[in-house]
Amino acid sequence: MSDSFREVTSVSWFGRIKRAVGGVIFGLILIVLMVIGLFWNEGRAVQTARSLAEGSGAVVSVGADSVDTANDGKLVHVSGLVTADSGLADPDFGIAAQGLRLSRSVEMYQWKEESKSETTKKLGGGEETVTTYSYSKVWDDSQIDSSDFKKPDGHQNPPMEIHGRTFQIPEGKLVAFDLDTPVLDRIEGDKDYSLSADQSAAIKAAYTGTKPLSIVDGKIFLGNDNTTPALGDYRIGYELAPLGVISIVARQAGSRFEPYQTQAGDALLMVDTGNVPAGII
Repeated sequence: MSDSFREVTSVSWFGRIKRAVGGVIFGLILIVLMVIGLFWNEGRAVQTARSLAEGSGAVVSVGADSVDTANDGKLVHVSGLVTADSGLADPDFGIAAQGLRLSRSVEMYQWKEESKSETTKKLGGGEETVTTYSYSKVWDDSQIDSSDFKKPDGHQNPPMEIHGRTFQIPEGKLVAFDLDTPVLDRIEGDKDYSLSADQSAAIKAAYTGTKPLSIVDGKIFLGNDNTTPALGDYRIGYELAPLGVISIVARQAGSRFEPYQTQAGDALLMVDTGNVPAGII
């Protein structure tokens, strides 16, 4: 027997008219908002295009081996290898890695509600709607509030006690230049970081929870049996942004980088992975 139930609601002919009038008013308001948003987006696109054109005419490509104070305040383009003095660690699970950023993703096995409605017309102009609510257990990376379910009894989700986190180096080096958070945040290239059985001992030593812990398919599984997960079990995975070559277009401020304010209106601070020419970033 499927875990579901049905709810039947009816709307009279007068109720349908009232709902239709409300829909028309809402539609008119939505059209006005869409027109305003369209003009705003067009204006932003023009401003961005002008800012990029202004930047392409002002940018100066410089080497990363030394910092030339004559370029202070200028829009510069620099490429080089990112290095860090410290490693990355997730103390909750004893994970240690070398890189720019370590991201922990967490999924909990929990109840999820889905609904499907079918509406039929009745004699006299009214409508009858039959809504079927079904419940199943799924992996989800955020807490599903079971108190909002139509039928919460028997479908209560436990509180999600473990959450995703990101661990990033506080600062790095681009050869002679210093990199701080605004630049580091813009560096992409995160890749799956698969855990190995060799890390199991360190992970179990750091873990302070009560659920059994195992490494399954490169991820941490918290629960008794990963083949038949139970309500409240966890699946934890990682991504790692490695240290590598990046390219930056930004305002030089001593040995650091800041947004370059254009006369067109945009502030330029652009970062890309790899050795990328200034005009492509």
